[in-house]
Amino acid sequence: MQRDMQVAFSSSFSGSKTHLQTALSALGEGEYRTAVRELIHAVESAVKDFTGDQSAVLSKALKSLINETGVHRALADAFDKLYAYTSDEKGIRHALVFGNNEKVGFDEGVFFLSACTAFVGFLSRKKQG
Repeated sequence: MQRDMQVAFSSSFSGSKTHLQTALSALGEGEYRTAVRELIHAVESAVKDFTGDQSAVLSKALKSLINETGVHRALADAFDKLYAYTSDEKGIRHALVFGNNEKVGFDEGVFFLSACTAFVGFLSRKKQG
């Protein structure tokens, strides 16, 4: 994960870097919901930068990755599903009308940190090569 973090922070994906830094701070402060939200935003930002379509929703941009760069459909679908997890009716990305999402804790934060950082690093390496 440390290598992916280095790659992500040295990439041209400036929005992703900001989201990753905010997520790291939130995770350290025990704000797991915020960390997960920022991490999925890091992926969304990297995909938009990678595809050059800043107005695309993540699912559309992920389809572009499949069609234009050969990213495997199952990998793109996995991140589309993670995005859906953060967007459900009581989701992490929604306003706090439902109160804190008690199901988002340290374990979810670490999982999203690992998965999202790895994907941003993956896209960064793809863009370079």
